[in-house]
Amino acid sequence: MYMNAEVESENAQKWILPDEAIVRFEGKEFVFIDKGNKSYDFHEVKTGWKENGWTEIVDHESLESSSIVSKGAYTLLMKMKNVAE
Repeated sequence: MYMNAEVESENAQKWILPDEAIVRFEGKEFVFIDKGNKSYDFHEVKTGWKENGWTEIVDHESLESSSIVSKGAYTLLMKMKNVAE
């Protein structure tokens, strides 16, 4: 038995993050940037392909020298949004 197939491959470097580092809120996607001393910035990102637990960050230029929170991002979102007014 044999099969004919076309395989498409792209040889390019991508900037990716684990899915758990990206939070979805009000129809947008965000990451938390660790500023130190338990201080975080909430930064909107544009994402590309998603595969096997990883997501491409298309607009990564402003994040390249940042420390991104990769675990517990949804916990930070809940703490940030559930503050008494």
